[in-house]
Amino acid sequence: MLRVVVDPNVVVSAAISPEGVTGQLIRLGLAGQFRIVVCPMLVDEARDALSRPRLRRFVTLEAALELLADIEGAAESQTDPAVIEATSRDREDDYLIALADESHADRLLSGDADLLALADRDQRILSPRKLLDELVGDA
Repeated sequence: MLRVVVDPNVVVSAAISPEGVTGQLIRLGLAGQFRIVVCPMLVDEARDALSRPRLRRFVTLEAALELLADIEGAAESQTDPAVIEATSRDREDDYLIALADESHADRLLSGDADLLALADRDQRILSPRKLLDELVGDA
């Protein structure tokens, strides 16, 4: 089964737009179409982002945290990466690459330009649209 590290920005986007591409992907992951891979750092970052007051106009705190709890319940939980090398333009994203490396994930799903800039040299890094197309085709 395909194993995918899901960037917290994808979780936030899915909470805000459950019918959008990211929402569709999270539903596919929760339905077992692929295995979501998380670690405590990732869950904490997603929780912090989902708790921001500026998101309340898009999604209730309860709904956002319920989505995160669903993801945690369905995900393969790994320990935080032991070694985090400087890899991306944004040092704060490097733990996601390290998590993908240490967990031997097949994909790293992100909408972050700093991570997507690495996609040419790391074929695991995909945008939400590219992963959705890979999973269900262009239909």
